[in-house]
Amino acid sequence: MVLIALTVAVAGCTDLPTGNDGNGNSEQERAQGQGLEVMELRTTDNTLRPGQSAKAVLRLKNYHTEEVSIINNTLINTGLVEVSGKSCSPSEIRPAEQGLRPEMRCEWDLTVPEDVDMSTEQKAQSMTLYLKYDSSLTLVRPLELEFKEFEDINSTATVTRSFSNGEVEGSLSVETPATLQGRTADFTVQEVGDGRVTSPYSFEYYPQQPSVFNGCPEEDEPVVGNQLEFSCNIEADSAASRNLYFSTYYKYAKEPTLNINIVNN
Repeated sequence: MVLIALTVAVAGCTDLPTGNDGNGNSEQERAQGQGLEVMELRTTDNTLRPGQSAKAVLRLKNYHTEEVSIINNTLINTGLVEVSGKSCSPSEIRPAEQGLRPEMRCEWDLTVPEDVDMSTEQKAQSMTLYLKYDSSLTLVRPLELEFKEFEDINSTATVTRSFSNGEVEGSLSVETPATLQGRTADFTVQEVGDGRVTSPYSFEYYPQQPSVFNGCPEEDEPVVGNQLEFSCNIEADSAASRNLYFSTYYKYAKEPTLNINIVNN
């Protein structure tokens, strides 16, 4: 399943911009949108009286080419408003494809109880949508690294590949060409979206057969702030070119708010 998801990630992003600054360093590649984007969060009536009802409407659009699994999609901190009757269509959101950004629509029933305590003419009620899901980021354009015998290397340059899905940005930098004994590869993963990562990052590195990454972490998280940096060794047993890339998996949460007014009869 992981290999299938990675194939989709590479094949489904051919419309992404690519570029080069002339020194071997790629420009940042960025998917359009903001990962799993909250396109709309509203109520059918934003002013309610005791005993009245309305609907909360959520519309999501998925820009991820990898699988996204929604863990939690709940209205919280609802205060005086009773929430029930949640329904979503479709029940699962599909990955994006070139030219296609799947959507999901959810609705909740909102009711202000008849006996709600109204000590003022109106009360502002702010509730929160807690949206949490499994997400991932894959470097879609591999970094090509050439391995040579030490005596065959005359000069070197640092090359970098970076990619963002609107939630997380990842980058890989290494000096090329590399000796067979290896080079140090530098990785950076950081939050860039309007939500937050709620788990450690887990990693997979490619190619795996033959493997060229040595001592890279399988899982890690930032010690301070929202940026993780680490390094590990890249080595090969023969002179050849290798296409290097990595994937990171994480849980992501967004918490937009929804506001209504409760007024006296």
